[in-house]
Amino acid sequence: MNRSRQRAPYRRAGLLLLFLSLLLTAGCGAGERRPAEHLVAASFLPVYDFTAQLAGGLPGVRVVMVAGAAASPHGVALTPGDFRELARAEVIVRHGLRIDAWLDEAVLEAAGIAGKATVIELADGVPLSALRPPPGGAGEADTLLLGDLHPRPAWLDTLNPHLWVSPVLAGWEVKYLARRLAAALPEYADSIEARGNRILARLDSLTAEFRSLARRGDRPGLVVYHDEMRYFARDTGFSLLGVIEASEGIPPGPRHLDDLRRRMKAAPPVAIAVEPFSPKTTVSTLAKETGVPVILFDPAGVGEPVAGAYFRAMERNLATLRAVVEGRR
Repeated sequence: MNRSRQRAPYRRAGLLLLFLSLLLTAGCGAGERRPAEHLVAASFLPVYDFTAQLAGGLPGVRVVMVAGAAASPHGVALTPGDFRELARAEVIVRHGLRIDAWLDEAVLEAAGIAGKATVIELADGVPLSALRPPPGGAGEADTLLLGDLHPRPAWLDTLNPHLWVSPVLAGWEVKYLARRLAAALPEYADSIEARGNRILARLDSLTAEFRSLARRGDRPGLVVYHDEMRYFARDTGFSLLGVIEASEGIPPGPRHLDDLRRRMKAAPPVAIAVEPFSPKTTVSTLAKETGVPVILFDPAGVGEPVAGAYFRAMERNLATLRAVVEGRR
């Protein structure tokens, strides 16, 4: 008798047993609970970007951006879907200083979300002295963080909120965020710390390049449409000569524009810096009347939720400023 025929029933039986064991294994796996997801919700683009660079892609961690990609951070209308996602979040990260007030404690309280997640506010990690130097000079306020101020003074909400546009202040925010995320997700503390150190090194390098450019241009002056570059100019060595829209959302009046036009002719800036969504008519008229070129400076406040968006925007800004500063020499 052919031995291969004798062994055939045993082979079929072996294959059947293997198939049944795989089914049983799959069935047991389906009944097991998957590891819990760590959902981290970040308010708008720079907050999302720093959070995603620190914690995105870690096993079981999902970082989402609450604001829509085209929404101004100054005013976001949260949807029922947003609130459902926020209710599932283990960590909620916002910027603070009222720029994302649509995600403040009052909103979370009204939605029944307050107290259910770790809430991190980036501005809390910035030293008071970096924003409002004490009149008495150096002292305790040099090391006091905004988050250490209790009770919270009313004047804090009147500060210019665009801290992240300065790579120096962004460094303080990233350092604080890394520490708070490591505490909220302790199993990933080492990874978050290592990632944070890499981000801080890139921010230091970016600051050095902007400062080098400013020195070569002898503190070049800028006029901006929206007052988002105040800390950037101060921390990188540029001069902020004027703001077209002095109050958020309120178009400039004739008297303000006349005064700005006189100052620009007396001390010509290297450029008028506008954001991607700045109104074009007023800017074009001012540029034509003064002969000052218009450049795009992207504060990375609006855009698709992609990790690394901040550095890509700031590197484009560096190249744009380099072109106008070096072209004027």
